[in-house]
Amino acid sequence: MTKQSGNEILTRDELIREAIGFAAAYLIKNNLPVTTRGLSLALLMEEERTDIAERKAIYQEARKIVLRKMQ
Repeated sequence: MTKQSGNEILTRDELIREAIGFAAAYLIKNNLPVTTRGLSLALLMEEERTDIAERKAIYQEARKIVLRKMQ
């Protein structure tokens, strides 16, 4: 899956990394620690907010990666 963003075309891996980055930025903005649990919950929150199946899949994959890499 690719997504057009301005003049860029983002791959699925880039979209996943971007989702993790946005989750970290959300935590920092709200003065919360950037932890595995925090990232996972922020990604879950975004997954539940969207109705777009492709985005849900990106957030699910991002959560799996965060949990796998942080163990």
